[in-house]
Amino acid sequence: MPNSASNYWLRNEVRMKLKALRIAGFRSFKAPQELDLTNVPPGLYLVSGENQVEPELGGNGAGKSSLFEALYWADFGKTSRGLKAGNVRSWTGKSCAVEAEYEEGTVLRTWNPNELLWNGTVVDQATLEQELRLSPETSLSTFFFSQTEPFFLDLSAPARMDIYAQVLALDFWDHKSDQAKALAREAEQAAQALAVEHARLDSKVQTLQQVDYSSDLETWDKEHTSRLLAAQRDVGNVEQEINNLAIELDAMVTALVKANKELARHRTAMESTRSALTSAQRAKAAADAEVQVAGKALQAATQELQRFKELGVGECPECGQQLSSLHKGEHTKHLKQKEAATAALLQEKKALAQSAAKGQETAELAFNKLSASAPSLQNMEQRKESIETSLRSANSRKFNATKNLGAVKKEVNPFRQLQETNRQEIKAAAATAAATLKELNETRELQARFEFWIKGFKDVRFQIIQESLTQLNAEANECLHQLGLQSWGLEFAVERETKSGGVKRGFICNVLSPYTEEAVPWEAWSGGESQRLRLAGQLGISNLLCARLGHEFDFEFWDEPSNWLNAGGINSLLQALRERAQRYGKRIFIADHRAFDFDFDGELKVVKTDTGSSFLPLVLKN
Repeated sequence: MPNSASNYWLRNEVRMKLKALRIAGFRSFKAPQELDLTNVPPGLYLVSGENQVEPELGGNGAGKSSLFEALYWADFGKTSRGLKAGNVRSWTGKSCAVEAEYEEGTVLRTWNPNELLWNGTVVDQATLEQELRLSPETSLSTFFFSQTEPFFLDLSAPARMDIYAQVLALDFWDHKSDQAKALAREAEQAAQALAVEHARLDSKVQTLQQVDYSSDLETWDKEHTSRLLAAQRDVGNVEQEINNLAIELDAMVTALVKANKELARHRTAMESTRSALTSAQRAKAAADAEVQVAGKALQAATQELQRFKELGVGECPECGQQLSSLHKGEHTKHLKQKEAATAALLQEKKALAQSAAKGQETAELAFNKLSASAPSLQNMEQRKESIETSLRSANSRKFNATKNLGAVKKEVNPFRQLQETNRQEIKAAAATAAATLKELNETRELQARFEFWIKGFKDVRFQIIQESLTQLNAEANECLHQLGLQSWGLEFAVERETKSGGVKRGFICNVLSPYTEEAVPWEAWSGGESQRLRLAGQLGISNLLCARLGHEFDFEFWDEPSNWLNAGGINSLLQALRERAQRYGKRIFIADHRAFDFDFDGELKVVKTDTGSSFLPLVLKN
């Protein structure tokens, strides 16, 4: 995959214009320095050096390279050699600061304290690289060509491929192909799961369709009809019973009214009869008392007569006279008469008592007969209460029977609900099965698309490589011709077939020369033209990277590019760089220890003294 800044590199083209560079405490630059490039036009400029501390070194050690490294450190927090933090400060300095002012914004990096700002806002390194749309690797291949860092052709084939793949985002297409492969695999797994689910749903539909509730529905309906008829009969029977009881109750109430009237009349007769009976009973009691009195009087007279008869001589117990025969005879006669009168009275009283007894008996018979003829109201009341109880019970049973009838009427055939549920389940399962089948077909179609893009993204990658290689070959060979090697050529490829028939991958470079019949791998080349070949390759890859990154740098820094070049080669290089500056509108700065016999567009001189390095104002050619 491309690095974290790759997404930003795919934006619209951006022209990076360096307006000024300010340095303080960086390596040999102790005092604050400012390089103002605001009004410097495109051209080729020489950065020369004067080492007054060690004159025997000429311009070496003056700080020419440090000037370029300061910009690199400001952007990436390290030098091209990898020096960081306190290793970049001046020997006597306690802090370090470099500010690079671009037209797009300003970078300020400090050490002690460590701080990184973009347009006055603290940011991290990743954010800055996103804003600048730069990485350390691309910088060393586009605008800063350090003498300490290998050129593009000096890198191993895999290292070249890493830079190439990064800039062209080739790993992006590999990643997309891998994503497509993973998505195709996920789609295949999803399709398999959907196929299983569809088979399950289809089987469920078939199983549900085999369920038949017709017989259960018919049986339940018959049983329900029987229950309904029975409930209706129960209600009818209890209603008939209630009607009968009501009729009986009405008759009983009527009978009770009549009986109560008869009872009232009977009670009146009973009262009269009872009074007569009471009088008869009283008369009989009085007669019985008189009979007893008369009986006792008779008994007393009889006893008195008997005692008198038994008397001898002496005084009369009645009158106290001396008993004489005459007196005794007369008194006996008197006693007999008294006894007879008493006996007659007794008979009279007995006759009266007998008559009173007959009157009582007659009264009792009349009373008993009247009592026996009294209406039986108690039984009638009991029957009435019994009818009312039965009527209440019947009404209760009617309520229950009516309630039961209503419940039976409300009964719903459960099999009809089961049948409807089954129908709905079939419908839902069939709909889900159809949706699943549709999703399955879509997933399979998606799987086919993903499978197409597994190779499709690789084809895009290959097309990008082929287009970029065509561009790179044109760019590099044009630069090669500008450097004076008109009969030479560079061929670039990302893979090649080996003698054994295999494929060797990596960024491959071959050299075509007048001295060989076939192309020779760059790694095997050792001729004197190597430096110009290296420079052509570097210029070609720089042009390619700028075009692909959408970057237009208006500046380039070349540190000691003339190494291993003869006078003719140096002249060709300088001419090519000047033409490059004019064609692309760049300010190209060359730092070199040699004295060139060339008409530069201006010169920036770096002087090193005991107080450190400084650069004189840039002198422009009139």
